[in-house]
Amino acid sequence: MLNASVALSQIGEGEAGEGPSPYVDCGIGGALFPTTSWAAVTSNVIWDAGTTAVTSATMSPETCNGKSVAMAEYVKGSYASLEMDIISGRGAYLNGLSQVSGCGAEPSEAFVTAVRNSVKNAVSSESAVVEQDKQAMLFNAAYNASLSCTS
Repeated sequence: MLNASVALSQIGEGEAGEGPSPYVDCGIGGALFPTTSWAAVTSNVIWDAGTTAVTSATMSPETCNGKSVAMAEYVKGSYASLEMDIISGRGAYLNGLSQVSGCGAEPSEAFVTAVRNSVKNAVSSESAVVEQDKQAMLFNAAYNASLSCTS
C-alpha cells in the first residue's frame, strides 16, 4: 500500500491548486472571454456543461492560454467581418485568423476549406444560432484546422 501511495504522489509535478482554473481559463469560455470570468464560466457551462474545459485543464493545460486566447479574442472582436470573408473564401480578416491560428499570414486552401465547411455544417444544423454560439463554432473550426498547419 505504501508503494502505491508513493507512486501516486509522483504522478503530478505541481502542487494541488496549481495550473489553470478549468471553468475560467480553459474550454471555449476561457478562449472567448479571457478577461471576463463570469462570461467564461457561463459559456463553458452552457456549451457542454464544462466537459471540454475540465478535460483541457486536466489533459492539456497548455491549451488554456496562448494561441487559443489570441484566436478567441480575434474571433470575438471581428466576427462579422470574418463571416463575410469566410463566405467569400478570402479577405484580410480570414488572413488574420490564419495568422493568429499559427498557420501563416496567407491561409492555405486546406485551412480555408476546413473552416468554411465546419462553420457551414455547424450553422446549417442549428435552427436558431445566437452570435456567441457562432463565435464558438468558428473558434472550434479554426482551432481544428490549425492543428494540421505546417507553418
